[in-house]
Amino acid sequence: MLRPTEGAAYGLIARPDLHLAVDRPFPDVLRQLKGTRIGVAARGAAQELVLRTLLKEAGLDPNTDVTWLAIGSPATALAAFTSGQVDVAMSYTQLEVNLRAAGAGFDKVLALTGSGTPLGVFWQAVAIANCDWADSHPDTVMRFCRALNQGFAALAKDHDAGPKAFAYVEIGSDVDESASLWETYKAPSIDIPPLTEQNWRYQSRFTPDNYTPDFARHVVAGCATA
Repeated sequence: MLRPTEGAAYGLIARPDLHLAVDRPFPDVLRQLKGTRIGVAARGAAQELVLRTLLKEAGLDPNTDVTWLAIGSPATALAAFTSGQVDVAMSYTQLEVNLRAAGAGFDKVLALTGSGTPLGVFWQAVAIANCDWADSHPDTVMRFCRALNQGFAALAKDHDAGPKAFAYVEIGSDVDESASLWETYKAPSIDIPPLTEQNWRYQSRFTPDNYTPDFARHVVAGCATA
């Protein structure tokens, strides 16, 4: 692993016709999901693993109390949610933007964006490299790491960098909308929990067997600060 590249950026949304009491605190708010159909991008991937952990903390059995459906992303997820194939879905920036653009309503059951949410110091995305290749090309790896670090520093410090990045990946129909969306959704890009051994071990909270690989062996030393 080189460095984390995104903090927690998920959300949990529900169809408005479920009339869930979304103002309840976590974990009580999740107890309302018993019997619902939950959409995730792919079965067994990070979205499902994360929500399974949170459901367990709410006292639900993720194997029997809910039904899981793979809804892909982003166009198929939009269709699955708006057509009623699922009651609840793990959301992310692009899905919520697409829903609003389509005039489709949704209730935010749980905000999972930022280290202050129930996900804590969760890394939603990381940069990795093949171990043998990284060992054989240390200078190239560190140049790549430095470029990453400079990019994330720009997102945090340069007012225009974030909106330009959103516009580049077509989040927003124009520059002005991208700027507005950046203000709403920028937290995961500028609030990335640091790469420490403690945070490394924390990620095992969301794995099936609570296993954490050896930090010293699997993390490229110095990359996160290059």
